[in-house]
Amino acid sequence: MSPAPFNVTLSSQCATIKYLPFRDGPMSTGWNVSYSGTVDSTWQHQSFGSGTSVHRTTLAGATLQIDWLGTAIYLYGTSPSNSYTYTLDGVPTPAASNSVEGLLASSINLPYGDHTAVLTVVNGPQEVAFQGAVLTVGVGNGGYLNLFYLSLN
Repeated sequence: MSPAPFNVTLSSQCATIKYLPFRDGPMSTGWNVSYSGTVDSTWQHQSFGSGTSVHRTTLAGATLQIDWLGTAIYLYGTSPSNSYTYTLDGVPTPAASNSVEGLLASSINLPYGDHTAVLTVVNGPQEVAFQGAVLTVGVGNGGYLNLFYLSLN
Protein backbone atom coordinates (compact mmCIF):
# COMPACT_ATOMS: atom_id res chain seq x y z
CA MET A 1 0.00 0.00 0.00
CA SER A 2 1.50 3.35 -1.00
CA PRO A 3 1.51 6.30 1.42
CA ALA A 4 -1.39 8.74 1.35
CA PRO A 5 -0.43 12.22 0.02
CA PHE A 6 -0.10 15.05 2.53
CA ASN A 7 0.96 18.65 1.83
CA VAL A 8 3.56 20.33 4.04
CA THR A 9 4.32 24.07 3.81
CA LEU A 10 7.89 25.26 4.39
CA SER A 11 8.75 28.91 4.99
CA SER A 12 11.94 30.30 3.47
CA GLN A 13 13.44 30.05 6.98
CA CYS A 14 13.03 26.25 7.18
CA ALA A 15 16.31 24.66 8.27
CA THR A 16 16.04 21.90 5.65
CA ILE A 17 16.45 24.38 2.77
CA LYS A 18 20.08 24.71 1.70
CA TYR A 19 21.17 28.18 0.51
CA LEU A 20 24.51 28.68 -1.24
CA PRO A 21 26.81 30.47 -0.87
CA PHE A 22 25.07 31.39 2.45
CA ARG A 23 21.57 31.87 3.84
CA ASP A 24 21.81 35.43 5.22
CA GLY A 25 24.00 38.39 4.31
CA PRO A 26 24.15 41.02 1.57
CA MET A 27 21.94 40.23 -1.46
CA SER A 28 24.80 40.95 -3.85
CA THR A 29 26.99 38.15 -2.42
CA GLY A 30 24.44 35.50 -1.36
CA TRP A 31 20.95 35.15 0.04
CA ASN A 32 19.45 37.74 2.38
CA VAL A 33 16.50 37.09 4.67
CA SER A 34 13.99 39.88 5.18
CA TYR A 35 10.53 40.06 6.75
CA SER A 36 7.24 41.62 5.74
CA GLY A 37 7.02 43.54 9.03
CA THR A 38 10.60 44.87 8.98
CA VAL A 39 11.89 47.79 6.91
CA ASP A 40 15.06 46.89 4.95
CA SER A 41 16.68 50.24 5.67
CA THR A 42 16.54 49.59 9.43
CA TRP A 43 18.01 46.06 9.21
CA GLN A 44 20.76 45.28 11.67
CA HIS A 45 22.92 42.15 11.85
CA GLN A 46 21.43 39.55 14.21
CA SER A 47 18.19 41.48 14.70
CA PHE A 48 14.90 39.58 14.81
CA GLY A 49 12.41 40.16 12.03
CA SER A 50 8.65 40.23 12.25
CA GLY A 51 6.17 38.93 9.73
CA THR A 52 6.60 36.53 6.83
CA SER A 53 10.16 35.71 5.78
CA VAL A 54 11.55 35.88 2.25
CA HIS A 55 15.05 35.07 1.03
CA ARG A 56 16.33 37.33 -1.76
CA THR A 57 19.45 37.49 -3.87
CA THR A 58 20.90 39.26 -6.90
CA LEU A 59 23.98 37.02 -7.13
CA ALA A 60 24.29 34.98 -10.34
CA GLY A 61 25.14 31.42 -9.30
CA ALA A 62 23.35 31.54 -5.94
CA THR A 63 21.30 28.39 -5.34
CA LEU A 64 18.68 26.97 -3.04
CA GLN A 65 18.12 23.23 -2.68
CA ILE A 66 15.33 21.17 -1.16
CA ASP A 67 15.58 17.40 -0.66
CA TRP A 68 12.40 15.50 0.22
CA LEU A 69 10.60 12.17 0.07
CA GLY A 70 7.31 12.52 -1.77
CA THR A 71 5.52 13.19 -5.06
CA ALA A 72 5.34 16.96 -5.66
CA ILE A 73 6.91 20.35 -4.94
CA TYR A 74 5.84 23.95 -5.52
CA LEU A 75 8.36 26.81 -5.08
CA TYR A 76 6.89 30.25 -4.37
CA GLY A 77 8.39 33.71 -4.76
CA THR A 78 8.88 36.41 -7.38
CA SER A 79 11.48 37.07 -10.05
CA PRO A 80 11.81 38.54 -13.54
CA SER A 81 11.51 36.03 -16.38
CA ASN A 82 14.65 34.09 -17.30
CA SER A 83 16.53 35.11 -14.13
CA TYR A 84 16.84 31.57 -12.72
CA THR A 85 16.88 27.90 -13.71
CA TYR A 86 15.19 24.97 -12.04
CA THR A 87 16.35 21.36 -11.92
CA LEU A 88 14.63 18.32 -10.48
CA ASP A 89 16.78 15.32 -9.64
CA GLY A 90 19.58 16.79 -11.75
CA VAL A 91 17.41 17.26 -14.85
CA PRO A 92 16.72 20.81 -16.13
CA THR A 93 13.00 21.48 -15.87
CA PRO A 94 10.99 24.44 -17.20
CA ALA A 95 10.38 27.08 -14.56
CA ALA A 96 7.05 28.85 -14.22
CA SER A 97 6.26 31.15 -17.12
CA ASN A 98 5.12 34.01 -14.89
CA SER A 99 6.77 34.04 -11.48
CA VAL A 100 5.38 37.55 -10.90
CA GLU A 101 2.18 35.74 -9.89
CA GLY A 102 4.07 33.89 -7.16
CA LEU A 103 4.91 30.43 -8.53
CA LEU A 104 8.60 30.07 -9.39
CA ALA A 105 8.53 26.37 -10.31
CA SER A 106 6.69 23.14 -9.64
CA SER A 107 6.97 19.42 -10.24
CA ILE A 108 3.92 17.20 -9.78
CA ASN A 109 2.90 13.57 -10.27
CA LEU A 110 6.41 12.35 -9.43
CA PRO A 111 6.99 8.73 -8.48
CA TYR A 112 6.98 8.43 -4.70
CA GLY A 113 10.61 8.59 -3.58
CA ASP A 114 13.62 10.78 -2.81
CA HIS A 115 13.81 13.98 -4.88
CA THR A 116 16.03 17.06 -5.06
CA ALA A 117 14.87 20.44 -6.38
CA VAL A 118 17.45 23.16 -7.13
CA LEU A 119 16.78 26.77 -8.11
CA THR A 120 19.84 28.61 -9.49
CA VAL A 121 20.04 32.35 -10.17
CA VAL A 122 21.46 32.97 -13.65
CA ASN A 123 20.95 36.66 -14.39
CA GLY A 124 22.20 38.94 -11.65
CA PRO A 125 21.70 41.68 -10.67
CA GLN A 126 17.98 40.96 -11.10
CA GLU A 127 16.39 40.07 -7.76
CA VAL A 128 15.10 36.56 -7.13
CA ALA A 129 12.88 36.27 -4.05
CA PHE A 130 11.94 32.91 -2.49
CA GLN A 131 9.04 32.83 -0.01
CA GLY A 132 8.68 29.11 0.61
CA ALA A 133 7.60 25.75 -0.74
CA VAL A 134 4.78 23.26 -0.52
CA LEU A 135 5.83 19.61 -0.59
CA THR A 136 3.58 16.62 -1.12
CA VAL A 137 4.92 13.91 1.17
CA GLY A 138 3.31 10.68 2.35
CA VAL A 139 1.52 9.42 5.40
CA GLY A 140 2.61 5.80 5.80
CA ASN A 141 0.72 2.66 6.70
CA GLY A 142 1.38 3.21 10.40
CA GLY A 143 -0.25 6.64 10.21
CA TYR A 144 2.97 8.56 10.72
CA LEU A 145 4.08 11.49 8.63
CA ASN A 146 7.42 11.45 6.83
CA LEU A 147 8.47 14.75 8.40
CA PHE A 148 11.19 12.99 10.35
CA TYR A 149 12.89 12.32 7.02
CA LEU A 150 12.63 16.02 6.12
CA SER A 151 14.30 17.07 9.35
CA LEU A 152 17.31 14.83 8.71
CA ASN A 153 18.13 16.14 5.22
